[in-house]
This record gives sequence, structure tokens and C-alpha cells, in this order.
Amino acid sequence: MKKIFLLFATLCVAHIGIAQILVNANGFVTTSEIPFIFKVNNSILAGYTGYSGSNSVAFGYGALSNTIGTYNTAVGYHALKANTTGTQNTAVGQAALLRNTEGTYSTAYGSCALSHNSTGTHNAAHGAYALAYNTTGYYNTANGADALFLNTTGYYNTANGYRALYSNKTGYYNTANGSYALYTNTTGSGNTAIGYNTDVSANNLSNATAIGNGVIATASNQVRIGNSSVTSIGGYRAWTNISDGRAKKNIRADVPGLNFINSLQPVTYNLDLDAIDELLKSDDPAVNHLKDSLREARSSGEKEFEAKSREVKQKQVQTGFVAQDVEKIAKSIGYDFSGVDVDEKGIYGLRYAEFVFLWSKPCRNSVKKTMLKMPKSLHCRNLAKKMMMLKMSSLLRCRNSAKKMMLKMLPLFRYRNK
Repeated sequence: MKKIFLLFATLCVAHIGIAQILVNANGFVTTSEIPFIFKVNNSILAGYTGYSGSNSVAFGYGALSNTIGTYNTAVGYHALKANTTGTQNTAVGQAALLRNTEGTYSTAYGSCALSHNSTGTHNAAHGAYALAYNTTGYYNTANGADALFLNTTGYYNTANGYRALYSNKTGYYNTANGSYALYTNTTGSGNTAIGYNTDVSANNLSNATAIGNGVIATASNQVRIGNSSVTSIGGYRAWTNISDGRAKKNIRADVPGLNFINSLQPVTYNLDLDAIDELLKSDDPAVNHLKDSLREARSSGEKEFEAKSREVKQKQVQTGFVAQDVEKIAKSIGYDFSGVDVDEKGIYGLRYAEFVFLWSKPCRNSVKKTMLKMPKSLHCRNLAKKMMMLKMSSLLRCRNSAKKMMLKMLPLFRYRNK
């Protein structure tokens, strides 16, 4: 071992200013605070151990070429290559944080992770090409290869999964959990997607939420739970709506009641899931092509399971109303009915809970009418009861009189028989 150290020392002894690199029993040492520097061809920086004045560490061809920034760590080919004054960054992987200049507090693990970042701060990218095109965006978190791949200036986004939030550029406050989750979004903000291939139908929606496998939200401020194959959604309590009177204004008792109810036509029907798929398609052919390719790439078992689920769903006989018919009836009587839901794509839906309130007024009026009739009914019943009692009294009196007469006639019958 000593021979190896001595041989390496003979080859590596060098002078850097007034410092000297030595090899001895303590390892590789320098004689001053000048750091241990590795170079290729005596010109290209390939390693840098740092010292008390810099505290940056690099290892890899062209990694952290500029040493002005402090507390940086770069490992890999061209990792943090362009950094100037950026501080407290960590780059591990080929070209990780390659173009960072002044950005701070960012972490990049994976080939080309955050490679285009320049001044963006507090970003975390884990996976090859995660946040690859981010430039000035900040406080983003990307876990998974190609996650937040196209993001440039978007901020406070979180993407977990392969190609989650892949197309996002300037959108912010988005959360995507699952491979291809929120893949379509580019400028939309405040969206949440949980589940594989869970997405929005347009690239600029805001405050949309989609939960479940392949679920698509079609409008801003919309929540969608479960895909078209789901046959049951429930729990152990009914849904609670905020209904505090202090949060309501323009309160009016103008619900039409029977006029509206009597015009409604309940029907039975079967859902056409293929038609629903067409309604949910994006306006961008490229997005539709991607979705179709993902469906085709599934295993035969996955395809068979979905086909059976869809078959069961389509065979179920549903009972309800046709949304367009309900809307037409409401408009015909000038009623702005909140039970009809039409989203930004023009897809109709019904909020069946809203129909309950339509029955409140008619039921109340019916009970009132019944209560008004009840006194008359009771009077008749009492009168009939009195008449019956009088008749019974008369019969009893007649019977008693007849009995007395018979007792008086008995002596006469005895005398006649003698």
C-alpha cells in the first residue's frame, strides 16, 4: 500500500500557488486552504473539493465550472456547469442544473433534471428530465421522469409520477399525483388530479379536481370523482352543503312548485359510455391521440376488466330526467333552476338533490288543506255518534216499556186459562 501511495505521490505532487498536494499516510493533503482540484488535460475542471472560503464541492467533467457561488454540490457531467452566484444548490446527474446561474436552494437528481433553470429558486426535481425546461419558476416539486417537463415560469406546482404535469408551462398551484396526471394542463392554475391519466379536458382550466383512474374534469371550478365505469359511490353519511343564513342574501320564496313539477317527465334509460367518451374528448387532436395510445398500451387483462365493467354499467336501467328537457321546462315558466348543470364544453348534468325543494311548498299546502278539512270531519263524526246514542237510548226505553206491559198482562192470561 505504501508503494502505491508513493507512486501516486510521485505522479500527483503539484504546486497550486504556494500550496502543495501531498500523499502520505493521512491520504491526499494540501498544505494550505487552497482546495484539491481535478482537471482534465490540465484545463477542464473535473473536480473541486471546496474550502472554507467557498464550501462548494464538485466532481465530474465540467461540473460547477465557476466557483463564485457557495454551498453548492455538483456531481456528474456538466452538473451546475454555468452557475455563477447561485448558492446552496445540489445537482446530481449528467447536466443537472446545467444552466443555473443565480438560482438558489434548488435540488436536481437525475439526468438533465432542472437543466434549463437559470434563476428559479427552491425547486426540487427527482428523475431524468424532471423540470427540464424550468427557467425562472420557483417552489416547484417534480418526482418522476419527465414530471413538469415543459414548465418554464410556473410556480408552486407539485407533480408525482411519470410525466405528471408534463405540458405545464406557466400554470401555478397545481397538484398532480399519478403517471400522466394533469398531462394536458399548460396555463391552468389551482387544479388537482389524483390517479393514473387523470386530467382536464382543456389546457387552461382553473380550480378543477379529478379523482380516479382516467377521470376527466371538463370545466373550471368542477369536481369529478370516478370514471364512467364506476357503479357506486357512497359512504356512511349524506353530503352536507353549507347553508348558513348569514351567508345568504336576496332570499325569496319564489319556488314555482307544482307548476314545474307537473311538467317534468321522469324516464328510464341506459347510459351510452361511448357517447360519454366522445363528449369528454379534448379539442386538441394530439392530446386525444396520446390518450388513445395509452389505452391501447394496456395489458389484455386491463382491457378485459374495463370492458366487463363498462358492459355492466351500460346494462343498468337508470331512472331520472333528461337535463335538456328540465332546462326547457324551467325556462318556459321563467324559473332559473339551479338543478341543471352545463359546463364549459356544453355537457349537461342534473343535481337531483335540488329537486327535493320543489316538493316542499306543494306538500306544505296539501297538509294545510287537510288540516282545514279535519274540524268538519270531526264534527260529522261526533254528530253521528250522538245520533247513534239517542237511537240506542230509545230502543232501550221501548224494550223496558214492553217488559212492564207484559208483566201487567200476566194476571189476565192466568184468569182466562181458568
